[in-house]
Amino acid sequence: MTHKERAGAEVRRATAVLYVDDEATEQTFKRFTHYSRRQAFAIRKAYLDSGTDALRDKRRSNRERVLTAQQRETVSDVLQTKQPKDVLAGCQDVTVQGVLGA
Repeated sequence: MTHKERAGAEVRRATAVLYVDDEATEQTFKRFTHYSRRQAFAIRKAYLDSGTDALRDKRRSNRERVLTAQQRETVSDVLQTKQPKDVLAGCQDVTVQGVLGA
C-alpha cells in the first residue's frame, strides 16, 4: 500500500466521523467512505477516546532507521563490489569448495 493510499484511508476515516455527526444515510457512508454505518460509529468512538491517533493508519512504520539513505547506499555498494578480505582485517579467504570440503 502506497503512502497516498494510506493517507486516503485516513481521510476516509475522518470523513466517516464527520458523516456520523451529520447523521448521514447508509448509502452516503458506503459511497464516500467505503465503511458501513456500524464501522463509522466504531471509528467515531475510537476518535472520541483517542483523538486523531484513532484515524491514523496502523500500518505505518514506527521504527527509527538505523542507517541513513546514504549509509545504506554505501553498504550496498561495498557488499556488491568487494570481498570480505578487502574490508575486514584478518579475514580468511573462505571459498565454497573449502566450506563444502571438496
